[in-house]
Amino acid sequence: MIPNEALVSKELSGLSINQDPYLDDTPPPAPKITSEGVISIDITDKFVTAAKTLEPGELIKDGYFTLFESVGALEIMDSKMDSGCLEPGESLDEDYDTSRPLLPKEVLGIIDQLLCHEVSTVLHNCFINI
Repeated sequence: MIPNEALVSKELSGLSINQDPYLDDTPPPAPKITSEGVISIDITDKFVTAAKTLEPGELIKDGYFTLFESVGALEIMDSKMDSGCLEPGESLDEDYDTSRPLLPKEVLGIIDQLLCHEVSTVLHNCFINI
């Protein structure tokens, strides 16, 4: 049991990473890339329009597309290989509220898991086994 659990909980609730007063939801403007002899053209709208015409599983490739790149492409939209692939009915929105204050037990659990991962990494370092 933590001696002053209310005080610890109050202090931990102020450590939220989402309460930065300088956070802004609008992305910064794209940098102006200039180079002598190169003319830049914004193709974002054309790219988005072309991407909307593709069916799931369809792929566009150029002459330099090799077997190495194709193996990476196999992972895309395969629920077993693509960690960002969503099944029908799934949402990108998480059900977990990241802005809520954590209980001291939860913070200790997170720290414990991070420490376990760190120790595991160090134990499997090739220089340790020499």
